[in-house]
Amino acid sequence: MSDARADAATYLEALRGSIDRLRELADRFDDDTLTQPAYPSEWSVADVLSHLGSGAVITTRRL
Repeated sequence: MSDARADAATYLEALRGSIDRLRELADRFDDDTLTQPAYPSEWSVADVLSHLGSGAVITTRRL
């Protein structure tokens, strides 16, 4: 395996672990929590989770 492929595999493994961890945390939230404002008050907690999730999908495809 080339170094570039090994690096990509390592990054993908780490990213998948982060995705799994975020999913574990988000699964604990009830509807009230998801609709609360996040740090940027224009966004809800659900908006932030969606943003992080879509970023993870995009990064996975890029790698």
